[in-house]
Amino acid sequence: MIAGSTKPTITAPSLAEPKAAERKHDWQNLLLFTLVFSLACLTYFSWLDKFPLFNPDEALYAEPAREMNELGEYVTTYLNYQVRYTKPPLCIWAMAMAYKAFGVTEWAARIFSAACGSIMVGATYLLVQKYINKKTALLASIFLITAPLYLASSKLAITDIPLALFVTGSLFSFFHSYEQKLQSYKWLAWCLLGLGVMTKGPVAVILCVAVLFCYHLINRDLWPALKYYNPIAGALVVGAIALPWFCYEIYVTKGEYYHAFLVRENLQRYTSVVDHKYPWWYHFAAMYGGFMPWTLLLPVAYFKYLRPGKPLSQKARFGLFAGVLSLVILLFFSSSVSKLLPYTLPAFPANAILAALGVSYLLKKKIYWPVQLGFGTLSIASVAAVFAAPYIVDRIRDCPLALAYEIVGAAFLIGTVSFLCLVFSRLTKTLTPSLLALGTLMIGCVVFAGPNAIGIFIKDWEETPLSFVQYAAKSSEPIIIYQVRKPSAPFYALRKVEVIQDLPAMEKAAPAIKSAYLIARSDKEPELKNVLGKRFKIRVKQGRYIFAQVEKTPEL
Repeated sequence: MIAGSTKPTITAPSLAEPKAAERKHDWQNLLLFTLVFSLACLTYFSWLDKFPLFNPDEALYAEPAREMNELGEYVTTYLNYQVRYTKPPLCIWAMAMAYKAFGVTEWAARIFSAACGSIMVGATYLLVQKYINKKTALLASIFLITAPLYLASSKLAITDIPLALFVTGSLFSFFHSYEQKLQSYKWLAWCLLGLGVMTKGPVAVILCVAVLFCYHLINRDLWPALKYYNPIAGALVVGAIALPWFCYEIYVTKGEYYHAFLVRENLQRYTSVVDHKYPWWYHFAAMYGGFMPWTLLLPVAYFKYLRPGKPLSQKARFGLFAGVLSLVILLFFSSSVSKLLPYTLPAFPANAILAALGVSYLLKKKIYWPVQLGFGTLSIASVAAVFAAPYIVDRIRDCPLALAYEIVGAAFLIGTVSFLCLVFSRLTKTLTPSLLALGTLMIGCVVFAGPNAIGIFIKDWEETPLSFVQYAAKSSEPIIIYQVRKPSAPFYALRKVEVIQDLPAMEKAAPAIKSAYLIARSDKEPELKNVLGKRFKIRVKQGRYIFAQVEKTPEL
């Protein structure tokens, strides 16, 4: 050894520093994920039991779940104690299990949707954090939590949010598996797809195949992707999950379920006029309107990421995948003849990712004016809503005037915060705090002010007729619902109700009615008096409904 030289040593701290930094990074991720998931749960689980079931949509699933437990029939679903051939039973099974655990309540009926909505928010955060960064993941999560249509649907006992979780979760798993070559996520994706089929039928497979085909076609790796996904083995997984119930249901119903669901509810609903016919632009308005105000951020991401090229970076592939997912689902449902508001919900997580990527791109390029323009537009629209609210409410049939005050209050608050966000973003040359502030405000409006606005509708539209049902259910008298579509009536009566659809049916049934309670709209009073004569006695008139009694025919 040379005199005076020192042996180089590696000290323990230098080895520990990377591990300490890694642990700090993991704790930050865990903390942010916990925050995001808690916000989603707070938003979606709040006031689930504050209102009765919305008719008809929620009742079409909540009541069959109740009857499933009562009848002990877990294969074929019933509504008002009659066989109902519509959707596969996964959501109804989940609600039936919730009833067993928590009792038959509105809260128990809705927790499955709220849980699925919250899980999808958490999955979106994790995916964006993996492929982009924590800040973008946080923004995407806030955008998804507060998207009005996604938010409202996550609080309802319907199948659309569970379908969004299984379809979009499957697509997320396929993408992550293919990018990272993780076989476990590929099989998770196929399992989620099977659950999607058990939620709403073959549409889950069609959506998934369409999105993956278009993405890999644009990305120019269709054949390698096809070999990697192993669709034959995947089809066996999906079949193992879904086919046993479908085959058994078709067998026990002697083929009726095949024609009622697979033919009518899927093929004919898509290709011909079964019901819910709307113009071609309906889902463009539903999806982009239901994602407001974050829709204003989407054009930037569409322009940035929906441009094929070679080679694409991982971030660019992620943006392309989200863009394809968003547009394929939109175009698929827009091409269907039958349309309903929540159909495009599987695209909403992708929309949230795109909006967050758009903000990330603008921040990187230090381009602030598009978002600031959005803040300004939202402020002006809110001011316009303040003055237009009375006129809007007046134009809505049977809409309570009190709703105008709720609209004015919300519009004033959102307009003020949007203006402050505009000023703050211009002064600080940043966008993230302002977007988070607006998102937090929207969450606060839902949690604290939402029940008041919804209660204005519910009191007359739902609470009044269902209070009549509950009163009538205390007796042994038959309950008749006349020309009112309230499939939740047996949910609150806890027994079968008689539904009479029109005047000819009432004329035919009248001689056989010995005595009964009858619920109808107020404007049906004259025709009911004409058919039932002196036996028809009104007990209560409230709002737009009447509660009457059909008395026994006097004995001669």
